[in-house]
Amino acid sequence: MPDVRDIVKEWLQQHGYDGLCNDNWECGCTPKDLMPCGEACDSCAAGYKWPGDGIVDFFIKPDKQEAPDAE
Repeated sequence: MPDVRDIVKEWLQQHGYDGLCNDNWECGCTPKDLMPCGEACDSCAAGYKWPGDGIVDFFIKPDKQEAPDAE
């Protein structure tokens, strides 16, 4: 029987999301390492992967990253 992680992971993948994000805690996770904190929080939301800042490899944010304008 699937657990909550399995259900959320499948839903994210079926709907084209890259993971979960939580702006209240400034955290995000991908389906590969879903909910490393050990819980799904009411303030977690589906999101998209963004490049990191040199300190972290990536961010998960609620909106898709805009493609750079073609010059």
